[in-house]
Amino acid sequence: MKAEVVGVIRFDSNEDLKDAVTYLRDSAHMNSDKKFITDEGVVADPDGVDVTEGSIYVPLGLYKNLHGALEEVCKKSSSHRIVCTSDDGTFEGWTVNNNQTNDWDLYDWAEQNNLALVPKDRDGDEFFEWQEGVMEHFRDEQKDLLEMYEDFKCTVCVTCGDSITKEDDMGSTTGDDTMCYICDDKFQKEMARA
Repeated sequence: MKAEVVGVIRFDSNEDLKDAVTYLRDSAHMNSDKKFITDEGVVADPDGVDVTEGSIYVPLGLYKNLHGALEEVCKKSSSHRIVCTSDDGTFEGWTVNNNQTNDWDLYDWAEQNNLALVPKDRDGDEFFEWQEGVMEHFRDEQKDLLEMYEDFKCTVCVTCGDSITKEDDMGSTTGDDTMCYICDDKFQKEMARA
């Protein structure tokens, strides 16, 4: 099933994070650069993995069968929050918050939230625009997820490519180039020997 998905999955151990990344790569949901692959084969930005935080971030996108893969990945996570919406043979939205899943029929949800009435012609552009608006409104209602989404934005180390989300993990910065503290430390030691 195709679904629009966004979320954050956190791990306590690097081994569990590594296993999750391997699983996502093996199931063709993530490429070798740790970026998610959307339904259309487009690589989603930003990086999907933050090693310093022990997290996997799923950027908002349309993915095929990703929800099932995420259920597997979340089994070893310490915490996770995922929001999904789909109009692929169904019209539903669901959230997964630390293994507690809640799902909604979005026709009912739209009515309960006083959104515009469903257009009568379910094959026209107006209907598809209405569905997209309801799904967007549903995702926007998940305020705590959006806060996590904003917190996850990060810088990438120019040397190793890992994500840097906290200022404490940042080494030196030159122009637009930033190194993580590990690469910066190695660089400083090499310069001292030279």
